Amino acid sequence: RRLEAEGHWEGELRHRTRAGRRVSVLSRWTRELGATEPHVLETNEDLSERQQRLALEEQARLERRFRQLLEAAPDAIVEVSTEGLIVLVNRIAEEMFGYRRDELIGQSVDLLVPDAMRHQHVRHRDSYLEHPRTRPMGSGLELHARRRDGSLFPVEISLSPIQTESGMHVTAVIRDVTERKRSEQEVRRLQNFSSVNVLINGE
Repeated sequence: RRLEAEGHWEGELRHRTRAGRRVSVLSRWTRELGATEPHVLETNEDLSERQQRLALEEQARLERRFRQLLEAAPDAIVEVSTEGLIVLVNRIAEEMFGYRRDELIGQSVDLLVPDAMRHQHVRHRDSYLEHPRTRPMGSGLELHARRRDGSLFPVEISLSPIQTESGMHVTAVIRDVTERKRSEQEVRRLQNFSSVNVLINGE
């Protein structure tokens, strides 16, 4: 009736292949007026292939969105495998530690740990993997990280376990708190200076 009234129709149909397999198709019918009698042109698109293509397009879109969010993050992000190997970093991590991305991927995360703390860090990492849980930023730990040039700087780190196709990984969000520590020291210095003046002047 739609074909007669409007000259075309579109909808989903179930067909059977020569091998007997059922397939869903998006079928489009168009009425063509021939010289002797009208004909119908029918085109069919395999929906399983179409859905697969749409799924791949959606996956690619989500991956692009994830990359955008990763690169826009204000803190360094480093994803590490259970073997302690770096599998993902963002732009801020490159800037913070002074390494290019390709120099970090596949390397041990101990590369970013101060030399004096590496042995202890291995124990902490093994302990964390035994009882993985989200550890929020600023858990009261005095932590330092190591740049490529060997210099150390204070950091705060949050840890989150994530499940991947290759097993459990740990995502570390790393914040450089150098400026905050410097400001805190300055505030303490001024407070101490004021206290000394009070004692001396008796104010």
